[in-house]
Amino acid sequence: MTQPLEVVTLGEPLIQLTPRSGVRLADATELEIHTAGAEANVALAMARLGHHVAYVGRVGSDPFGDRILDVLRTAGVHTDPVVRDQDRPTGVYVKDYDGGQSRMHYYRRGSAATRLTFEDLRPYLGLPRLFHTTGVTAALSPECLTAVQELARHTRTTGEALMSFDVNYRPALWDPSEAGPVLLDLARMADIVFVGCDEAHHLWGTAHPQKIRALLPQVPHLVVKDSSSAAYSFMNDTTIAVPALPTAVVEPVGAGDAFAAGFLSAVLNEADHRTALRYGHLLASAALSSVADQVVPPPPTQMAAAASVDDQTWSRGRLPIAGAAKCRTQAPAEDQLLSAQGGRR
Repeated sequence: MTQPLEVVTLGEPLIQLTPRSGVRLADATELEIHTAGAEANVALAMARLGHHVAYVGRVGSDPFGDRILDVLRTAGVHTDPVVRDQDRPTGVYVKDYDGGQSRMHYYRRGSAATRLTFEDLRPYLGLPRLFHTTGVTAALSPECLTAVQELARHTRTTGEALMSFDVNYRPALWDPSEAGPVLLDLARMADIVFVGCDEAHHLWGTAHPQKIRALLPQVPHLVVKDSSSAAYSFMNDTTIAVPALPTAVVEPVGAGDAFAAGFLSAVLNEADHRTALRYGHLLASAALSSVADQVVPPPPTQMAAAASVDDQTWSRGRLPIAGAAKCRTQAPAEDQLLSAQGGRR
């Protein structure tokens, strides 16, 4: 890696298996294979937006681990920090979408990523402008939680990089009574925080953006996402709201990661927060338009043009991007199939 790092993400990359659109898992004979994982989604999107990104994580010494590393490298993500575990497998999840909502079936217990520690991250301290991780990683194991906590303390103490934290609450991983206080403490130590109103309701008993801000008054950049309605940016005493784009939703998983990637890209490029929220919405809209978790953004000139339209044009979704806000949703190398008859759980 010859250019300075801008972003380091910390988390668990996963293999995602998904039936073709419109087919229930129980009826499927073929599954599409994709890479997934919240921080991997952010790393891929930000690399494709032109940022210099490294990924810190662990995968198994297995073909799924090979595939994940190949996808990350192809997108331009620096993968030297990824540890190959000889004893534990790469995590996998299977998505079952019934046309109304997705149900995820995870096969990640005891995965390589549960062994992630702060020592895996230590060689990269002092290098990037921004670290990004999520509440998913904090929930994977006590070692993972400690790694996230130590990273947050390090960035808060040294001030050498920004810490971005997406609350990203997953009920399948831990109960809100346990997760709520932990995630609130982590968010309070971060510089940039993303949280959905629905998450805040489950974790902290409030879904109102202003009340969420009252819980996190010391966070320099707080972004509250109100589903398909709007996103709010709280910075010092300033509040900015930008409505979500009108989007025909194919499948919602991955939209939050796409939003974070767009927003963080704009922040690193020193854009104002209204533009940053629009970048987030643009990539989230693309993710909502696909069964895959990731997006391949349009060219920077088109992104900039779309983010700069007037409010009326924005609200109507009439944007100067080919295919409206629906960016390409997967790199061609990802469009491969796995026969369900030959696959193993």
